[in-house]
Amino acid sequence: MQKLWCAMHINEQNPDLIICEFELEDDRINPLVPVGEATPELPEDTLQSNPTPEELAESTHNSSRPLRVLRSARKRKGEAAAMEVFNILSQVQEQLAGAPNLEQFLKVLVGVVKELTGFHRVMVYQFDQAWNGKVVTELVDPRATRDLYKGLNFPASDIPKQARDLYKVNKVRLLYDRDLETARLVCRTVEDLETPVDLTYAYLRAMSPIHIKYLANMSVRSSMSISINAFDELWGLIACHTYGSKGMRVSFPIRKMCRLIGDSASRNIERLSYASRLQARKLINTVPTEHNPSGYIIASSDDLLSLFDADYGLLSIRDEAKIMGKLEQTQEALAMLEYFRLRKITSVLTSSDIRADFPDLRYAPGFSVIAGLLLVPLTIEGNDFIVFFRKGQLREVKWAGNPYEKFVKEGTEGYLEPRKSFRTWSETVVGKCREWTEEQIETGAVLCLVYGKFIEVWRQKEAALQNSQLTRLLLANSAHEVRTPLNAIINYLEIALEGSLDNETRENLSKSHSASKSLIYVINDLLDLTKTEQGQNLIKDDVFNLSDTVREATDMFKGDAKRKQIGYEVIENPGVPKLVI
Repeated sequence: MQKLWCAMHINEQNPDLIICEFELEDDRINPLVPVGEATPELPEDTLQSNPTPEELAESTHNSSRPLRVLRSARKRKGEAAAMEVFNILSQVQEQLAGAPNLEQFLKVLVGVVKELTGFHRVMVYQFDQAWNGKVVTELVDPRATRDLYKGLNFPASDIPKQARDLYKVNKVRLLYDRDLETARLVCRTVEDLETPVDLTYAYLRAMSPIHIKYLANMSVRSSMSISINAFDELWGLIACHTYGSKGMRVSFPIRKMCRLIGDSASRNIERLSYASRLQARKLINTVPTEHNPSGYIIASSDDLLSLFDADYGLLSIRDEAKIMGKLEQTQEALAMLEYFRLRKITSVLTSSDIRADFPDLRYAPGFSVIAGLLLVPLTIEGNDFIVFFRKGQLREVKWAGNPYEKFVKEGTEGYLEPRKSFRTWSETVVGKCREWTEEQIETGAVLCLVYGKFIEVWRQKEAALQNSQLTRLLLANSAHEVRTPLNAIINYLEIALEGSLDNETRENLSKSHSASKSLIYVINDLLDLTKTEQGQNLIKDDVFNLSDTVREATDMFKGDAKRKQIGYEVIENPGVPKLVI
């Protein structure tokens, strides 16, 4: 009796249909490792390149540690082999989580996958914004192939949108042998043919004939891909290749483990990216300062230029412009400055080719130095902003074959075939700068929020300070106008009290004199209160008679108390000091 692995799929589009895929655990016709198959006598050399010793070492050095239980797991079958998956996965997770940065993480990732699957080549293929692919790291068995793909670019047409959409949901794809004949689907009745079977999630579904030719042109015998979905997009693929005359199969448990490793890689890439962004944003100055907003930002200009990998920049606040870094072409930068002051951009804007992205920008001499920019608005209206500039670069892009060369199949009209050569084809890009990364764009949004809020608060403080200064000015003038006649009244009362008066008149004049002096004190206290905003102290070290002060303050109420027949008396405690400060 033979044992089978079974994978069951339910498609959301047709939930009543369950697709079952059966796979022999011990397939003697298509074994995991073909009997008698060894490393090819002569390594494949389709690129006919001569890599340097450094390039060869970079693509052949394994950065991962050996998986201790893998060898024993391969000897086991059935449930015992399935249980070993957890032990292996634990070791894999430990290695992936210990990588300090993305570059080292990807090197560990290809090493782990290569050891698990046994493929001759494992590489990470990352998509850019235009969906072109680039091999960012690889691990190759030099006995099987001399071709090194690291650093090579592949055009977006190699993996069109419909294929990328399929990779996003069907995360592990396997081709056992490119020369094997594709099995046909057998239907029970003719009516079954009317509704095609949706094999989107099937592990064993056939690959496109064009893709198989593509692999044949690369001399690849077997292949497997593991999808990396990060930030809700298809970030890239882990592509595995085997060379030789016979195919190689990956067992069901190992493929399942590869799917989990792909999911783990996706989460780790997001984690490392977020950690990198957080570290970068620590450079954004958020320390309070007494400088105006432009001085506050310019103080961090070197850190900001480093953060955005920019050559120089301009800061525009309230029609005042300040330079960040060493500006090589002043006129070009000023032309851009006036252009964006008119445009009033309200969201983060990037460009790697300003001549193509801003056709309405009129500058007669033309732009010979500035090629790209990243603009960060600092106010909702777009009046204030920071713009970072990058110079143009002569950049060499290495493609795996000529991406502009099209092959049309003989006897057909416009039926394209995959290119036959993947030899390195170099293209020189002029007048553009390197692409702004997603991290830099998001950091620009954070900068917009932090500095924009600072400018808003600063302006509110500035407006409040101006209002306070106006209030102090009005109060000082009003106090002067009131205090002058009031002092005259006090002087006349004092002169009158020095003359011959009856008791009642003297008492009334004394009360008026006391009330007038109290009013003078109130005015002086108000003026002193406004001075506290300038940092002056309200407390004065003046010696005064506490008893006389209390008596003077309370005597004015005795007459009212007497008229209302209210008992009113101020009792002085013997222990109260006479003079106080």
